Amino acid sequence: MRYIFFSALLILSCGNKTANDKIENKKSNKQNQIILIFEKNDAQTNSEKKVEILTNSDIKYSEYGSYLERFLFPKNKNKKDTLTININSESILLTHVFDKNKVYLYQLKKGDTAVFNYSKGIPILSIKNRQVKKFDLNFESEFSSKKPLEDFDFFVFNKRNRNEKEKEQYKEDLLKYRIKSKKSLDSLVDINQLSNEISNIQYNRIKYYETNINKNFSNINTKDLTNDSLIYLKTYRFFLRNYALNNLNITKKSVQKESTYDNGTAFDEVYKSNIFSKKTKEYLLYNFLRTLGDEGSDISNKFKQFEGIAEDSLAIDEIRNNYLTDLSKFKKEISKTNFITINKDIDNLDQIITENKNKVIYIDFWASWCAPCRASMGASKELRNQYKNKDIVYIYISIDSDFNKWESAVKKESLYDYKNSFLAINYPNSIFYKQLQLNSIPRYVIYNKKSVLVNGNAPKPDSKEIITELDKYLNQ
Repeated sequence: MRYIFFSALLILSCGNKTANDKIENKKSNKQNQIILIFEKNDAQTNSEKKVEILTNSDIKYSEYGSYLERFLFPKNKNKKDTLTININSESILLTHVFDKNKVYLYQLKKGDTAVFNYSKGIPILSIKNRQVKKFDLNFESEFSSKKPLEDFDFFVFNKRNRNEKEKEQYKEDLLKYRIKSKKSLDSLVDINQLSNEISNIQYNRIKYYETNINKNFSNINTKDLTNDSLIYLKTYRFFLRNYALNNLNITKKSVQKESTYDNGTAFDEVYKSNIFSKKTKEYLLYNFLRTLGDEGSDISNKFKQFEGIAEDSLAIDEIRNNYLTDLSKFKKEISKTNFITINKDIDNLDQIITENKNKVIYIDFWASWCAPCRASMGASKELRNQYKNKDIVYIYISIDSDFNKWESAVKKESLYDYKNSFLAINYPNSIFYKQLQLNSIPRYVIYNKKSVLVNGNAPKPDSKEIITELDKYLNQ
């Protein structure tokens, strides 16, 4: 028996609307929209391949006054694609990662129709509905000041990481770059080629990037910790996290022989701190709560604390839905191996094994972030088709800690409507996972027709051995 855990919501609407009301609403909706036109981009192959495997997009945005990130997935490899987003604020900051890790930052305003063109090998933005200053849109491509090589680029060019001496030189170069950039930004404002608003965004982006690299917080003041107007700038949000980790009384713990900050302690220290604004504090609690959720920790109690002070209802709903905080009792169980379906029905391994008695069961343990797992999905589908009319059941169990990421992945892998696709709720706490020693994925196991686990480390779906193995148990 399966338990329906989430009940459907019935939304009722009433009243008659006049034609004028409908026209006004239509106009209002358009005024709250941004239309994004992505021209055909033949150079996107590597980027798109990465997106298909790892689920996150290279294009994301945050609204002014909000710390939440939203991802965009334009399908413009072969032809132009148009996306429309609805916003509640006056503007957004959109980041477009292109050519591996080059980050382009754009500010767009409510009502904009924006066009991204890739004919020059980089994203070039134009606005159809308003006039802008020369450097306001394509700052990174127009600005001549050369930024020091980031660590990733340094590794690509030199086939190694920076040594200690080079790390110190990098910090010095970043300082010089910030000072030079500030002068250049001011100069562009003076000659009316850059707006004060964009100049401020770009300078703070450079300033906090440098701080994040150097970890030097000696010149940080109250304004730096309470600047709500920058909360939609990712570099600033990353600075807030770095500041909290390095300046509050946060303990470290050992994970796989490496020392790392304890995110539970970080949440607690930020919660009782009074050095942040309400907004920046809320963001930090949200960030540490999500990190704990990604680690698979029980966040039910801390979520209640967050829910008690957070003003952003979307952030509250996101954590509740993505990390299934209402399922804490199922997460804590160790005797059962609990799952949730895409429709948020609760199930467990024992029940699934019983339902498929007298059949061979082939289980695929995977996750949205596991590239080898995702790469094997095509072979898995072929294997299913090969044994379509046989007494074999294929079961997919994801160990994702984020429901939303799992949901996105199953859509991409055509598993959304597949009956035997589940998300593990109490991984790795269940006794089953500990006995199986499920510490890495992809991992495959086989149950025979008598519901006995006969191979805890079965061959991959793209191997020759899997055919022999499945046939052996089918014929028993």
